[in-house]
Amino acid sequence: MVFDLIILCYFPPMKNQARNLGILVAAIITFTLTGCSTTKEVAVTEAPPPPQQETLTVPPNANYIWEAGHWARHDNQWVWENGHWMLRPSNHAVWEPGHWDQTKSGWIWREGQWRENAFP
Repeated sequence: MVFDLIILCYFPPMKNQARNLGILVAAIITFTLTGCSTTKEVAVTEAPPPPQQETLTVPPNANYIWEAGHWARHDNQWVWENGHWMLRPSNHAVWEPGHWDQTKSGWIWREGQWRENAFP
């Protein structure tokens, strides 16, 4: 009922319903492309410290890979985030580890991500 009222307020019945649909689709696409990003890049002027030594444990099974620990920036200071085992999403998935990139603006953290290996 409330949803129907909102729709009627914003899109009253008109002869040109295709135009209204076009406006709605454009608004949804715009919101999806610009308003839903949760990743915020922040440049840090100070280089991250050297990586810490980590002791790898035995993986839970052969479908797990090790994500190495890394330095993160929290409350304006460097904090070590320990490595851990991650479940491979598919047999052909390859992990590209996160890393710090030095840019004109400073150091920026690039999150790791899974890629599908085209040549298993």
